Amino acid sequence: YFNLDAMHEKGDRIALVVNHVTEGEGTERWARSPYPLADLLRENTSVEKVASGGRTGANIRVGDKVFNESILLADPEFMDIFSFKILAGNRNCLTNKSQLMLSQEMAVKYFGIEDVVGNTLSIKFNSGQKYEFTVGAVLEDTPANSSMHFNFLVPGSVWQEMNQEKLEDWSQNIGVTFVLFKEGETSNEMAPTLAAYKKLQNEANAVRPVQDVELIMLRDVAQESYDISGS
Repeated sequence: YFNLDAMHEKGDRIALVVNHVTEGEGTERWARSPYPLADLLRENTSVEKVASGGRTGANIRVGDKVFNESILLADPEFMDIFSFKILAGNRNCLTNKSQLMLSQEMAVKYFGIEDVVGNTLSIKFNSGQKYEFTVGAVLEDTPANSSMHFNFLVPGSVWQEMNQEKLEDWSQNIGVTFVLFKEGETSNEMAPTLAAYKKLQNEANAVRPVQDVELIMLRDVAQESYDISGS
């Protein structure tokens, strides 16, 4: 596990939020959290950036080519927190709801070439909504020593538009939440914020209350992932 995620320049400051959730008579560790948690975490003075993310399936069309793919939707801060390499285009394109990133493998699969910035494609998400996107950046294929693998990265604002009813809902654990601490800060400063989150979540969901919340540093995520649901 020692070389996993070593490519991320800020890796020693990145943590994943993991909830200890009551499930039946036991407790499970979940990597999924409610959507509004990200804004609560941003209020903590030890935090530099926060990014939420989640996966879904979709049919992607380019001309007469249609394939079913797994899509990662993430906040723009995702690319500030992690050091996934851009081969072409704008690293900040996720701030534009009509742009996305794809891997070099997918660029060749759909367009026959790697430099496809500016090309367009259509996505029909599993929920039925259809969106037209312009390729804003091409990513280097995810390295083998990455604990995260994805071929399409879509702005989190698209997820927000498709899930308006969940934006303030503390009861549903729907996606992962990553925290980037400021230089010199640690998770020790997060206790009051995590206590506030636990109270909000448990008031909203008495069926699956959160017993504890932990922040697992990125270097430990892969090793811990066997025991974490949704990681």
